[in-house]
Amino acid sequence: MKKTSLLAFALSLALLTGCGGEGEYYTEAVHNEKEPAHAASGGDSDISGYYTLRGAILNMVSLGVAEDVFRIGSYSGDLDSDLKSVIQEITLEEPLGIYGVLSISVDQARVLTYQELSVSIQYKRPVETLRSVVQINSEYDLQSRIVQMLRHRESQGVFQVADGLRLNSTIHQEIYSAWMNCGADAQGLDYVSVDFYPEGRDDCILEMCPVYLFDNDEKQARAEKVRAHAETLSESLLSLPEEQQLEEIRLWLLEHIVYDNNASRVINETLGGQRKSSVYTAYGALAEGEAAQSGFVLAASVLLENCGVEHSVLTGMVEGDIYSWIVLSVQGHPCVFDVTAQQNGREAWLYSEQEAEGLFVEW
Repeated sequence: MKKTSLLAFALSLALLTGCGGEGEYYTEAVHNEKEPAHAASGGDSDISGYYTLRGAILNMVSLGVAEDVFRIGSYSGDLDSDLKSVIQEITLEEPLGIYGVLSISVDQARVLTYQELSVSIQYKRPVETLRSVVQINSEYDLQSRIVQMLRHRESQGVFQVADGLRLNSTIHQEIYSAWMNCGADAQGLDYVSVDFYPEGRDDCILEMCPVYLFDNDEKQARAEKVRAHAETLSESLLSLPEEQQLEEIRLWLLEHIVYDNNASRVINETLGGQRKSSVYTAYGALAEGEAAQSGFVLAASVLLENCGVEHSVLTGMVEGDIYSWIVLSVQGHPCVFDVTAQQNGREAWLYSEQEAEGLFVEW
């Protein structure tokens, strides 16, 4: 997945930060920020045709509302026919309906000058899950959400993916790239199960459920230990010029941390989907003295964070291997910091944007 610009996108990425039936669902924000569905007590609703009828019922779904009543005064079209079509579309074509709706039933009654629709929906997901679905419109947006999910060890993330992102074949790359931006909090990830509703479509509900190797207390303890090591090591770096900081970090890691080539090969074999034991993390590098290429980069990232240096970690391919590197600004110019250049037979370790092109190929 080649990005239009290798560094411009990356430099904008701030370190923010139940799983497994299929349409188009409109939303602009987290669902629980939407207006409530029209209630019977509100007088005539704005339902005047097929699309407003569909929108009202979809709004119920997004809020997890089980029952509501709509008053319809003037309606353009065949209401009975439209109700059947809307229910079929929501339950069989709309991603959110496929993901969360078990059934929709409607009772009609004529009351004086208007019709009253009593809508009942049965759900196959908890209301809280439906309300927490977040709209995703870009890869940057998705990366930020996954970083947040992994940093805070959330057990589930559910996202409404916009048409055109084409994540079915790249989602595990997105997860690994996000993991590499978690710094000290990148601890103990076993795997992430992924399901699309419906499968095979760009516009869909994406459900991700991370599974961890140990509990949150252990994760916190390891992260705190990494940060403590980084704070001690970075004391002598704070007063140095930018480029010298990078050189000192690279040399310290080279001299004090054993580079685990076997673990690095596992990353290639699993396409980054390996269990993230300590050797793949900053904990392996700073607390245990041995790390794969990813562990070196995460350790460098934590050290830079402690020095107050804004940066991002990118992941992709370098000379046929899955590889991670750091992007940041040096004297106002975007650069690539290749933390493990020497371990991989390269003399140069700091590249301008032009020099990096073609060698560092982001997913």
